[in-house]
Amino acid sequence: MSERIVVLDAIGDTVAAKLRAMLPDGFTLSHATERNARHLAAIIADADYAISGQVAVGGEVLQAANRLKLLHKWGVGVDNLDLDTARRLGIPVARTTGSNAVPVAEFTIGLIIGSLRHVATSHHRLQAGEWHDRDGRRQLRPDGDPHVRQHPSSVRRRADTEHRRRRAVTGGSPPRKKSG
Repeated sequence: MSERIVVLDAIGDTVAAKLRAMLPDGFTLSHATERNARHLAAIIADADYAISGQVAVGGEVLQAANRLKLLHKWGVGVDNLDLDTARRLGIPVARTTGSNAVPVAEFTIGLIIGSLRHVATSHHRLQAGEWHDRDGRRQLRPDGDPHVRQHPSSVRRRADTEHRRRRAVTGGSPPRKKSG
């Protein structure tokens, strides 16, 4: 007789197939297709193991579990699980502590860098058609508004580009004006 694992969250068939491919012999896997308590109670009834992620697992769902050996939280918080009912029914509850430590750290570093570099503010201003330097001074707008101060490097870059364009067209340097 195989042991049955049920994923209480509604996952896609592709994810379910990947999970099934990792199962050792003697295990089967099914998953929820709906998020309501009646459906969850029906699929947990004959499960040996249940995995819950974001879906709430209330007392009525746990009471329908006839042979559940473990309820595992796919994540770190257990606030969506009825722990009192699980304890009363003798169902052990496990969670994946620390599983999100690296993504949380990466996200935090990203927010710090984004905040220090004013990424959100700069994006918003650019979407509004404005360009500001890192000191908050308004620069040339993307539409070329001549009333806005241009950064010297952009003026120099434009002059260099024009000079290269003329050289390419004439085959050399533009003729010099003769004095006198």
